[in-house]
Amino acid sequence: MKKQKTTDVLFWEKILQENFACWAKALLSGDPQKVADLYEYEDYAPGESLVFLPTMSGEIVQNRAGVEKYFIHFLAKKPTGKIVREGLQILGDRAFSHGGHYDFEVEGKNGKETLKARHTFIWRKSNRDGIWRIIQHHSSFVPIAK
Repeated sequence: MKKQKTTDVLFWEKILQENFACWAKALLSGDPQKVADLYEYEDYAPGESLVFLPTMSGEIVQNRAGVEKYFIHFLAKKPTGKIVREGLQILGDRAFSHGGHYDFEVEGKNGKETLKARHTFIWRKSNRDGIWRIIQHHSSFVPIAK
């Protein structure tokens, strides 16, 4: 099999779309374990770890238990998300950054509400099994202009 060049943007855009679709599908499943399966917990150099900064929490999450705990609460809101704007940065042969804005429709106290958020995902292809996983995820509400 031919090795993919890191500069092949169409290849990376396809991988980005596939990975985000997988993450969105896991959210729609309502199963926090399926979402947590998409994050990396083991394939790190000494001193490195997962960094997850969730939208609706002030915590820094760095392990599977924390990811599952966060998504138990977030998935209870029955989120459906869509990308509003996005960008791609290629970080080598096995990693890329995907950032931008997404909107989530969630169940709130008074019915459906839309949460507007910024996001950055860093995806890396695992040395262990060749599966793409999230090694960093930051999501925060878009500030309201004053």
